[in-house]
Amino acid sequence: MRFTALTLLAATAFAQDPKLDDYLTRLAGFGFSGVAFVAKGDKILLDKGYGLADRKSGTAMTPDSIISIGSITKQFTAAAILKLEMQGKLTTTDPIGKFFPNAPADKKSITLHQLLTHTAGLRSDYASSDYEPYARDAYMQRIFDAPLLSPPGETFRYANAGYSMLAAIVEIASGQPYERYIYDNLFEPSGMTMTGYKLPKFPNAKIPRGYLGESDWGTIFERSWAPDGPWWELRGNGGIHSTASDMYRWHQALEAGKILSKEAKAKFETGYINEGPMGQSKYAYGWSIVQGPSGKLVEHNGGNRVFSCDFLRYVDAGLTIILFSNTSDMPAPDFSHPLARVALGLDYALPPKPITLSAARLAAYAGTYTLPSGATITVTPTTAGVALATSDQEAWGFLQSSGRGPAGDLVKKLNERTAAALDAGAKGDFAPLKAAFGSNVPAGFEQRQTQMWKRQQDENGKLQSVRALGTSPDGPGLATTAELTFEHGKMYIQYMWNPEGELAAMLISDKLPPNRYSPESESDFVSFSLAGPRVKRLKFALDPAGVPTALVLGPVTARKR
Repeated sequence: MRFTALTLLAATAFAQDPKLDDYLTRLAGFGFSGVAFVAKGDKILLDKGYGLADRKSGTAMTPDSIISIGSITKQFTAAAILKLEMQGKLTTTDPIGKFFPNAPADKKSITLHQLLTHTAGLRSDYASSDYEPYARDAYMQRIFDAPLLSPPGETFRYANAGYSMLAAIVEIASGQPYERYIYDNLFEPSGMTMTGYKLPKFPNAKIPRGYLGESDWGTIFERSWAPDGPWWELRGNGGIHSTASDMYRWHQALEAGKILSKEAKAKFETGYINEGPMGQSKYAYGWSIVQGPSGKLVEHNGGNRVFSCDFLRYVDAGLTIILFSNTSDMPAPDFSHPLARVALGLDYALPPKPITLSAARLAAYAGTYTLPSGATITVTPTTAGVALATSDQEAWGFLQSSGRGPAGDLVKKLNERTAAALDAGAKGDFAPLKAAFGSNVPAGFEQRQTQMWKRQQDENGKLQSVRALGTSPDGPGLATTAELTFEHGKMYIQYMWNPEGELAAMLISDKLPPNRYSPESESDFVSFSLAGPRVKRLKFALDPAGVPTALVLGPVTARKR
């Protein structure tokens, strides 16, 4: 077998790094399940599975579990384009009209470089789901028939479809099916035997099931696929499966120059365009490039809101991290960078260490709990503990602060101020938000707000409603969380207020942070959030028989109905 040393390296016996293992073991107590691989240079520090690959059967996650890497697939498509350039079959400056004679006038001059850097002006997707049965040419025609969102080369706009088009170009330029080309030219020379769509013979027992909250979502392979791989909404931009050790072999092969020439690798890992208005990262060819205190970071993540994966290559520090999760509640990108801090010897927040209670015991906490005001909180059991939910602003504030909420008048004022600023911003009026920033107005404020609202409305349609969920303590100040409902989805914005009452920062997410708590004892439960980080605690009052009768949130008690 070729490159035997690369193949055997990941299998060499080693001791798991105790700090890394303890960190993830604690996170597993809050519901994390997945695979973690960490290496420093050629020394493997961690290669371990956590939690369950199948909750029904009790099958544990293992280091050789088959992981879904999502959009990390894009780097293989980009490397294939560069490999074809090395072989003299194309150049990254070629226009797509060279490969698609039927490309319309507004698109035929789009270059491969623009597709690779998400600057072609395409929408992200052109089908209703990853599993809609579009063959290659039919999917390309959908792209050609749709209007561009911006002129080619003008704006960064993340587009899965651009990488599907690149995969089609790989087929046209090579004369081979996409997967066969990347297997022969990228995977096999790297010693990767468990990476691909259909060519690897993945053992079913090694494929984890995905969990959307507490629901069994299943696997991607159970969805509609073409005979030779995913349909073209997903092909080339996602859907690849692999193992953590195979992904590490890929990293080793890149660093050893076994796949790309020095010149091609430089193009592969050069940041060309800012990914966001703050310019904290630049997009390369299937990678994000970040310059930080540990030097150059080459990274990309991927996922489908159920499975998620993050691939971090701190090339200057010699650190490689591959992290996979099979649950929507604990996505890998949320804690891959904190895990890197542990590996790099930097300061980090150690999560609390929960205990395990039986499913029968957790079910006893389920029910509706009523605050003195009449507001209610619903408690439901989860795999790792309990989840708390409410639609009431007062109850939301208590949950976010474990009962130590700010005064009612201040909550009301900030809730109203947040909703008004968002309503105005959606209409292009940024004066209320600018006033909220006070002396802290960031540079390029109006331009960034304009871009943010345009992007949201392009992707989700018109804004239909704004609802402030509540305000709670956050660090030295306060945080107000609002829910924005669009025609085709929701997003959440959190305004962070400093102690002087001025807006200090804002965070945007496509989902709410869940109010999930894990047990520290039969009465005491704890929540850990990497943002901040924040630790929240609550207590259940138990009767002499150990039956929960109330939920205690600081000075406030909610009685169980």
